[in-house]
Amino acid sequence: MLPDIPPQLIALCAAMSYATSGIAAKRGLRYSTPITVTLVSVAISRRGVVDALLMFRGIPECPGGCYSCFS
Repeated sequence: MLPDIPPQLIALCAAMSYATSGIAAKRGLRYSTPITVTLVSVAISRRGVVDALLMFRGIPECPGGCYSCFS
């Protein structure tokens, strides 16, 4: 089993992914329409989340109630 990953590392990876996505979207807008850039960005982000969940075997444990702000 993989070791526990600290939440700060997960947040750092998410921030880097979001920044990379923004840069790629700005570059892609020169050659495409905004809706295409949005759809490609969503598809790539979804794929990254699914890969991370499969690789790390699920959502890490959090104190009770922290997921309620997202629902």
